[in-house]
Amino acid sequence: MGLGTRVYHYLFETSKFENLFLEVSALPPNPDSMRFHKRLGFKVIERHQHNRGYEVDFMKMVLNGKKVNSGKNKQKQAKE
Repeated sequence: MGLGTRVYHYLFETSKFENLFLEVSALPPNPDSMRFHKRLGFKVIERHQHNRGYEVDFMKMVLNGKKVNSGKNKQKQAKE
């Protein structure tokens, strides 16, 4: 598990909030960041145009007090 994933998992486990929000550059596109955040469970909820040639996708994750599984746990669950 990489550093970014570990930071997010720490945030998921310790957050007192039910929802987490972030933004990812859509124009110019940032496909690596979009893929990373979708893999963690974030969903695109809206696109916002800041100015000509620059747009972001707002993303949201609903926590509801649930622990988010690490990639290792997901692989282990898939084998069972």
